[in-house]
Amino acid sequence: MNNTHKTMGALLILLLSAPLWAHDSKVVNLTPTCAFGDLRIDSDIPMGRVSECSQIGKNQYSINIKPENRPVNDSAWYAFKIYAEKKRSIRLYMNYDYSTHRYAPKVSSDGNTWALMSEKNYQLLYDDKTVKFNLKVGPQPLWVAGQQILSNQDHHDWEDKVAQHDFVEKRLLGNSAEGRPIYKLETNSAKRPGYVVIVGRQHPPEVTGALALMPFVEEVFGDTELAKQFREKFNLVVVPNMNPDGVQHGHWRHGTGGIDLNRDWGPFTQKETQLMRDELTRFKGEDGDALYLFLDFHSTHKNIFYTQPDDKKNFPQGFTEQWLAALLKRIPGFVMERKDGHNPGLPTSRNYVHENYGITAITYEMADATGTEEIKIIAERAAQEMMKLLLSSYQE
Repeated sequence: MNNTHKTMGALLILLLSAPLWAHDSKVVNLTPTCAFGDLRIDSDIPMGRVSECSQIGKNQYSINIKPENRPVNDSAWYAFKIYAEKKRSIRLYMNYDYSTHRYAPKVSSDGNTWALMSEKNYQLLYDDKTVKFNLKVGPQPLWVAGQQILSNQDHHDWEDKVAQHDFVEKRLLGNSAEGRPIYKLETNSAKRPGYVVIVGRQHPPEVTGALALMPFVEEVFGDTELAKQFREKFNLVVVPNMNPDGVQHGHWRHGTGGIDLNRDWGPFTQKETQLMRDELTRFKGEDGDALYLFLDFHSTHKNIFYTQPDDKKNFPQGFTEQWLAALLKRIPGFVMERKDGHNPGLPTSRNYVHENYGITAITYEMADATGTEEIKIIAERAAQEMMKLLLSSYQE
């Protein structure tokens, strides 16, 4: 073992021996800018996440990645940009003290266009609790993150774009715990409508889920005959970004209340989930609007639909099985697993909506490593098959 590995081993042991925040609900937002001579490591960016940094040798640096609070899902998120006045090669060690590596690093020269980092430029160490980067830095900032940065402003820009349709209204649903706006998009074209409710971004780093929500909705808002027929019968309510505070601060999982929003549908202790609870009350009772389908977009390690079992009383009955079969038929070779009854009894959005409204409620999980073009194709075809099936089940 060389001196560098000895140094890193000692550093890792020190990190792992620190007391865990086993029940720490206090949220700490750490977005420092670290300076080492002319070199800067800057996480004061949208979705930025670096907790501590240090220099451990000539052109060798270490950063620590900590969650917003603990306990938290094993989904460590990181994002920063790095630059120096003089061009040079450096070695950077990124250490997780409470998790293991999940997101393969992406890089960008401008924060907008992203690509996977070459595998020759990074290596996983110490049971995936440390990532060793070999980076070339200079005056042009290099952005490094677990996924492409999809900021609150990116969401607002997309909402404004789709709200240009004359049948779509963008409205303020309410404000987050820190006062950030949470918007909903709602169509108004159906005369005696059934409704589809779509939510996203409960978990800030789950970018592939957010990237799936957008083309899915755009397909329903499109100019095809299918979309037009669908909008004659159905309205959509879409809340694309439920957790803008977590997105801004680069949280791994939670809002600023230190709670996983997708475990708060029932307790409703957080402002963000309270807004959704209140929005859904319009679908209660015999005189309420007719809710047909609820979709919650997320990301995980592979493509999964989390659903109710087919023998559960649902409306429309058999929708999930038919939808998934139709989607897989449209995309030969594509794999989308289905897990029915996942997390039974937990206060997730899917469980809450199904239990309280008696309709099909699905968590649409997009795999972390899925490329943007593939995400788009899958989402568009999923939207098309959804529209066909709901039209066939529509009741006047």
